[in-house]
Amino acid sequence: MKPTNSFEAKFQRDLNRIIDSDRNTRKRGLQKLVEDIPWNSVTKSKDSNEEFSSFAGNTLFRLLLGTIADPVEKCRELTLTLLQKIISLPNENIGSVELIVELTKKLTHRVGEQPFPEPAEELRLQIVDILLSIQLYIEKNCLNGPEVLSILSFMLEAISKALNDNFPAVKRSCAELVRNISITSPHSVRLHLKSLLKGLAVNILHQHAKTRVLTLQALGQIITCASQAEYESVMAESIIPIFSRLLPDRSVTVKLELAQQAKNILINRWQLYRSTQSYIVAVDLELITILLLLSGEDTGSEIAIAATESLQEVSASWDSSLQTDSEHTTPNINITDGELELQKSSVTCTIDTPKDISTYESSSHRIHQLIQANFKDLSSLFIRGIEEWTTENKTRYLRGFSKLIEYGEESVLPLLPLILTVLGQQIRQDSDSAVRVAGEQCCVSVGQQAGASQVLEVLLPRLLGEVPGGDTSSQRTCAARLLTHTLMGFPLYRQHVKQHDYQHLSQHVDQHVNELENEIGIEQPLQSVESSEDAVESVERIASALSDTALYEFREVVLREAALLLVRALHNTYPKESCQSESVQKSILLALLYLTGKPPGEEDIVHDVAAKELRTFAVLVAHNMPSNANSIATTEEEAVKRLLQTHFQHLVGRILHTQLTTASDPEALRALNPRWEAKSSGKAAFEALIRNSASAAWAYHALVLPVFCNQVQPPVKPAAGSAEANMQSYAAQRGEEVLPNTVSESVDVRLALLALLEGLIRSAASDWQSGSYLAASAESIVKEMVVPNLVWRIGRVESTVRKVALAMAYGVLKAGALKPEQLVKTASELVPLIVSNLDDMESTPRQIACLCLTVLFERLRGGFGDSAVREVYPKLIARLDDSNDAVRISVCGTLQMFLQCAHKSCFTGTVIDYMLDQLFIHLDDPDPNIQQAVYPVIVVAANAVDKALVLRKAESSKSSHRSSALCNRLIVEVQGF
Repeated sequence: MKPTNSFEAKFQRDLNRIIDSDRNTRKRGLQKLVEDIPWNSVTKSKDSNEEFSSFAGNTLFRLLLGTIADPVEKCRELTLTLLQKIISLPNENIGSVELIVELTKKLTHRVGEQPFPEPAEELRLQIVDILLSIQLYIEKNCLNGPEVLSILSFMLEAISKALNDNFPAVKRSCAELVRNISITSPHSVRLHLKSLLKGLAVNILHQHAKTRVLTLQALGQIITCASQAEYESVMAESIIPIFSRLLPDRSVTVKLELAQQAKNILINRWQLYRSTQSYIVAVDLELITILLLLSGEDTGSEIAIAATESLQEVSASWDSSLQTDSEHTTPNINITDGELELQKSSVTCTIDTPKDISTYESSSHRIHQLIQANFKDLSSLFIRGIEEWTTENKTRYLRGFSKLIEYGEESVLPLLPLILTVLGQQIRQDSDSAVRVAGEQCCVSVGQQAGASQVLEVLLPRLLGEVPGGDTSSQRTCAARLLTHTLMGFPLYRQHVKQHDYQHLSQHVDQHVNELENEIGIEQPLQSVESSEDAVESVERIASALSDTALYEFREVVLREAALLLVRALHNTYPKESCQSESVQKSILLALLYLTGKPPGEEDIVHDVAAKELRTFAVLVAHNMPSNANSIATTEEEAVKRLLQTHFQHLVGRILHTQLTTASDPEALRALNPRWEAKSSGKAAFEALIRNSASAAWAYHALVLPVFCNQVQPPVKPAAGSAEANMQSYAAQRGEEVLPNTVSESVDVRLALLALLEGLIRSAASDWQSGSYLAASAESIVKEMVVPNLVWRIGRVESTVRKVALAMAYGVLKAGALKPEQLVKTASELVPLIVSNLDDMESTPRQIACLCLTVLFERLRGGFGDSAVREVYPKLIARLDDSNDAVRISVCGTLQMFLQCAHKSCFTGTVIDYMLDQLFIHLDDPDPNIQQAVYPVIVVAANAVDKALVLRKAESSKSSHRSSALCNRLIVEVQGF
């Protein structure tokens, strides 16, 4: 029968080829149809072409259904190309619904099983694209009914399998199809929800960012198809874990899409809750958490800006009528921290979070409303994320938590102890640097939102160890670190409150704003930071806590480092308040002295940094205190001295834990004894104070010297014959040091304080005012501190003690601090002890002893008797043969004064004869320096004792000396020529 349709007649031969049994014939027929059918001219025609519709949508369509599964790949490809062209035609009557159903069945069969019946991945992509075109055709023509539902069902069932295709383009087309069907037919998607989610979950981590973006779009759309009963479980089991895995994604477009989909889901849920009067559930808060995490990205980044905008849109569609189901939202967060549990019951910041907050027009305030209404639940989610073990997640959640705290404002207060405890665990020294920095930024946000008074109420008891069971080094360290960073936000707190009040007023009383500003001066607070009164109170409370000496009894380096950083942060954040308040100055100085002090065995750098910080603070005070410009210290050291001198008495009293002053009863002052141990922090602070302010120490010598005197006294000897005495005796005979621990501790303390006092004495020698104070105390120093420590005792440390005591004696004697009558009273004890050190095994004590005796013989000229001379001279002459040339030269100076310390009759006979014999031997020493030192001694002997004897000795020595030049010179000088 002859075809009536012109298109059928024209292409009848090619249509017949399609059903031919020969593969090449089918291929040529399909190829001709693709090339010869005027697709473009028909689609551009303005007139309805019923013949073409009948040809393409009926005759050709039916024939092509039979070649979809053609064994030849090229034939299948051409078939799919023709079908795509037919479905894409703009004619509404192309193909009946029954034919579309049949086509859908055949197409979905090719991709709806695994392994795929269609082996070619490019053809599978064509199949999915045709299915997508069918869906668009249905949507465009508003088709409905059971047949349409069956089409969509076939599609969804096949797509759930096709999503697992390895070809990325197929994955993307499948995701696009799922997204479109979710919009037009939510009920159909709901029936295949779990299988679709399973396929999409696999693709969400695909290496191609475009695939992840389209998968995200599909996920965001299909969740809107879930029923109310399914929503929470599907979100918790599938969507939220998937979204969470995308948070660390490196692609900006993926994160932007994540923010977009989270926003869309929330807005959809708000509308649903409002219509059904339902509660917000936990998974909704998870989505808000994701938006906060994204907004916590680098400030100003495209992601952070997009996430913030999404939050604004979400909050704009939210209102206070949407409340949270408190029974099913907040997970239990267990923080194992003893001090937190103990402090929960005592903290007073229990402000209830308002559920109905007055609305503002500003979108940023809408975000604040939303966050504040759900702050407790959101905090729990963030805390759970912060407790994860990976560094990347910790950092991300801490940055997001900082955003949450900024939006939470006053809602932070009820959870303040918990928040600070969680943050304290993240800013430990052993934490990763990125985690620690993020945690520190959170602390700044806490300080900005909670304010100083509430934060200090929580942290100061922890820093001071006042929480029962919480007085440990680690807990004090944690509190110090938290306070260091939270106080950086304190100055911004008052400004934040004022701005909030201003915006509230400006909305509700617009017509009276100008009047109110003039009356209450609202503009001025907005330009300032925290009020002066509040700032001073905060600084005083922190400084007072830092001055608690018990804090420094813990010698762990991490605690001392945390305390030092807190001191630095305090005067950097509040320079004016720290400098102009005397109480704050005293507290900060005391803290820095304890940190500067260095007990034995500590080799860290905290002491050096603290010393530098002390100089910095002193200069800061010098420039901020109202004073004459001429009186400002020119150097850092001078600034430190002046500042310490100003508060010296207070600082000494705090270190010694005494209320005594220089005006107190002398007997009470003499009894002042802190009983320090070698590693005592108080001793180290005292040493730091004395070294940095020697002149002030002399000005308050009545308060300072008793501390030295009582602490440098040697231990009482054990009773003769006691077990302890016998043990020490045997140890000395064996050359061992077997000392009780208490005695050993005492020796170390004595040595440290004697060395400190020796330096103090040297400093007085170069300052006339301090020298006057030294003169007033010299007798007690020599009799009560020097003399007892010159007595020989067993041990290497005791040997060092004697050496330092000798140096002290020389300092006092050289400075001329002892008056003649005082020197006479002390000489009977002092001289024998000094002479005993002439035989010490070390050269330094021997030399110092010579120098001391030189001064004593000079100042007590003529005061020694015959017995003293005969007892001392052998020891002095023996030093001429000393192994150390410095000692030999020094003893020559001593001998000059010795020959003048008594009447010449005391030297007659054996004394002068033996001395001259030894002196003339050393006058021929190979070392010219020794010759030059010995020569004036012989001259003094001639002038002061016996000139004739000296001349005879000189004449007799000419023949024995290697050179007679010095002897001849001596004879000439002694004879007076």
